[in-house]
Amino acid sequence: MAEYAEVSQPILNSPFEKPSRYWYIQEGKQPELRDGRRPPVVFPPRDQKEEWTETPLLRRSKEYPAGYEMALVSPIRERLESWSGQGFPA
Repeated sequence: MAEYAEVSQPILNSPFEKPSRYWYIQEGKQPELRDGRRPPVVFPPRDQKEEWTETPLLRRSKEYPAGYEMALVSPIRERLESWSGQGFPA
């Protein structure tokens, strides 16, 4: 059975502001506090036998070996931040 990491302060950011820090957690290693926003990554269920298929929207993560990056999330975040910076024009 896998061992799960615990962190002293799991909630690092306000729900009303852009995240500025996150916990980078890898199985078998100590959690690492990192600056920035956590990459948009999802993980297959541990008991799933089949590998997920990579698509243009879902690709293997370089940072999280067992994870898959959701390709549309980062561009959406960037556009939302730009729109917000412009005062949310219609």
